[in-house]
This record gives sequence, C-alpha cells and structure tokens, in this order.
Amino acid sequence: MKTENTARFAGIFVMMAIVILIAILTFYAAAPNRIETEYGKARGAATTSVNGTSVFLEMFRQAGAKVRIGLRLSSRISKSDTLVWTPNSFELPSNEEVTYLEKEFLQLDDYRERTLIYVARDYEAAIEYWKLQATEDEGSEEYIESLRQRARSQSDHAYLRSLTGKKPKCKWFSIDNQESFFTVTPSEGTWSGELDADKVDLAVSGILAPAKKTNKNSFGYANKILLGSAETPLILEISDSNNWPNAKVLVVLNGSSLLNYPLVNHENRKIASKIIEHCKNPAKVTFLESGPVGLPISQSDSNDYSGFEALTVWPISAILLHLIAAGILFCFMVFPIFGRPKEFVSDTPNDFRKHINAIQELFILSKNRQAAIAKVNQYRQLAEQDPTLKRPTEKTESGNPFKVSQI
Repeated sequence: MKTENTARFAGIFVMMAIVILIAILTFYAAAPNRIETEYGKARGAATTSVNGTSVFLEMFRQAGAKVRIGLRLSSRISKSDTLVWTPNSFELPSNEEVTYLEKEFLQLDDYRERTLIYVARDYEAAIEYWKLQATEDEGSEEYIESLRQRARSQSDHAYLRSLTGKKPKCKWFSIDNQESFFTVTPSEGTWSGELDADKVDLAVSGILAPAKKTNKNSFGYANKILLGSAETPLILEISDSNNWPNAKVLVVLNGSSLLNYPLVNHENRKIASKIIEHCKNPAKVTFLESGPVGLPISQSDSNDYSGFEALTVWPISAILLHLIAAGILFCFMVFPIFGRPKEFVSDTPNDFRKHINAIQELFILSKNRQAAIAKVNQYRQLAEQDPTLKRPTEKTESGNPFKVSQI
C-alpha cells in the first residue's frame, strides 16, 4: 500500500510538471514578440538572450580554451590566462576592483601572457533587434508592436543609463556619455584595415578616453587603439611595462560587436575573432559576470562552478552522486513494470468446495480430534432431522476430507 501511494504521488508530481511545461511552452508560443534580454551572462535563460555572451564564450571554446564562469574576484582568477568581464552596470570598475585585478592577475610574474577584456555596458541589443523587426507594412499589428517594443527598450536603457554620471571614470579610462546612440565607422586603429567598413554595424553612445598621466605615476599607462573611428576609440589596449609587463587590458567601448545578437553580423564576428587571437591562445578563460553592485571580492578561493564541474568538488561530489544513485533506484522501484502484468484468478464465493476446504483447515489447525468428531456427528443429526439436507456418501468425486470412517 505504501509503495502504491508513493507511486501515485510521484505520478501526480510528474503530471503537474508536464502541465507546467506545456503552459510555459504555450505562453511562449502565444507570445512570438517576447525575447530574452538578460545582459552579460552565458548560462540559463541568457544562453538565448540577445544581450548574452554565450556565443562569444563558445568562440573561445572552439579556439581550444577551457572556459568557466566567475561571479566574484578571488585568488582563483590567477589560474586563468584571460578574463572577460561584461558587467551589467553602467558604472566603471571601482578602485578596489582595479587594484585587486592588478595585484592578483595582471602583476603575477609567472611568464604567462595575461589579458583582461573589459566590455563596457552602454549597449542594448534589443533596440537594434526591434528596429530590424519593423519590416512589416506600416499600420500593421506586427509593425506597431515592433515600434512599441523598441520604444520600451530605449526607455528602459535610458533610465538605467541616467542613474550614472555623465562622465564615469576609473583608473584606466573614462567614458563621456552622449545624448543618444550614433553609428560609427571603424576607420582607425591597427585592425581597421582587416574589416569591411561598409558592412560593420557598430552603434555607440559614449566616447572612450584613456587615463592621463599623473605625477604619482610618471610612467603612466601605454595606450594603443586597436580599433576606432573618427569620433572615439572602440577597442583600446592598455599596458604597463613597469608594473605588469606580461599583461594587458583590452577595453571595448560597448558590446555592439561581442554580444549574441550583434555577432550575427559577419564583420562583428571578425572583431570577436581578432580579440581572441590577440589573447595569444589562452588555455584557461574566465567569464566574469556582475550586476549593478560590481564584483564582490573574496579573500578565500572562489567556488564558482558551471555545469557538471560541481560534481568533481568535495563534498558536493559525494552528496550529489549519492542523490543521483538514490533517484535512479527510486525510479526503478516505482515506475517500471518488469515483464507482463500478472493476471489474478477472480475469487468466487459461491463455490461450496472452498467452504469445505476452510473447515478442513480449521480442524487441522485446532489439532482436536474429539471436537472434529463432535462437529461431524452434529451435522449428521441435523441431516436426519431435516430431509432437505443430503447426507454425504462414503466416497465422493470431489475428495471430501470429512469422511467419518477416516476420523
């Protein structure tokens, strides 16, 4: 009974899960204008987000790098050759974050080429997506819906951008925010000659400026424009031969060439490939994901793992493996039917032979011969008094065990 109840509840749970899944699929099927817009992440729903980084991450994997996801700054970043940071914040790196990255990553003297790729936030791929979707006839429902979604994306982006100052800056660079987006042509920098400027689709809303030399640091940072336009640098390389000679920082003005949706453009994929090549075949890459509050700094080693990598870490490995084994045994116990179902013979209470057999078993269990004889004699007396009762013969075809001569 307990197993039946367990199987029943398990079946109800599975049915509920199926119903919820069907409802979700129906919702998305009924809302073709709904897109995922989560910014700067590569896992979960952000895998298909127009603002995600899953495509850029996969390009690193195809280049032979082992990629992981990091959610904080810890000593574990020192194991990577390349860091890719796509913050979901219009604020630039804080002094604490810059100092930590320099000491714990850029300044490490292990003869490895290290690269930090920082992609500034000021871009919203949903705006360009809805702009492209507005291809239907003017006045149609699809055209009006595309305009409405684009206006909403622009409004949300402008509001989040307004929470930041007009010219945010950090130790490495600053960005002068403009009133709106404008399209640029990559005509300057060492990479500009390798691109078809007419096919590149880059929209920016800020002007990137490298940090100036100060009296405190007479050497300053060396700045090199890898790709730029007449209005602003687009990709800036920052180096410091004095403090971190084997490392460099690549500052990308925004994600208009590295996020999922912009990488549909062939020339944008060229830019992404050039950045990967510039990292000089990294073996280990960490994609840093952060929100409005930036990256938390941890003094201990970070335990940010992606996918099945958590199964290899103690004690999570032992716990999860045991849970998986228990789940498999539970499924084998409750759900499958091994072989053909057994057919039980139906019980017929009208068969008088079962009554005789039951009386026999009672006599055998009681082990009282005198009581058995008394019961048989009592039956005989009733049979003589009632002519409707037929007295049993000495021998019966059914093998009556209550033969008096045998007792």
